Amino acid sequence: MGGFFIPCRKQRQHGRVLIYNCLASCSLRDCVGVVYGGYAKAEMKELETLREAHKASCVAYIRAFEKKQGIDFEFWIGQEVGGSASFGGEWCFTLLEIIHDIDTRQPKGLVLKWHSDCIEHAPKRIDYRSYCMGARFADLE
Repeated sequence: MGGFFIPCRKQRQHGRVLIYNCLASCSLRDCVGVVYGGYAKAEMKELETLREAHKASCVAYIRAFEKKQGIDFEFWIGQEVGGSASFGGEWCFTLLEIIHDIDTRQPKGLVLKWHSDCIEHAPKRIDYRSYCMGARFADLE
């Protein structure tokens, strides 16, 4: 098992030691902890907790969006949770568009109409937030 040389918080007693060797004589409060990919073990646990909370939040928004729009979630594009989501084989929305639709209580179907208008007028594009505030493709001409 590899390790990184990092200074122990008890430098006078231990000096620079391989951290997993130092852990044998230090409590986790005294040492930074075992380092994985640049993060201490305790930090890795915090990051995992954040990832799980992020995933749960994303799933909650997806479920609310499915229910509101009457369309079924299929997958995250590129398997990137929180990025762009595919629905019903016809629609693709970013999580930011989904959050905007839910949080601002846009009328049911407006996001689907916006999506259709974007396809019809490509390569021109109006972002969903602007569309919700009244911007239309006819205004661009």
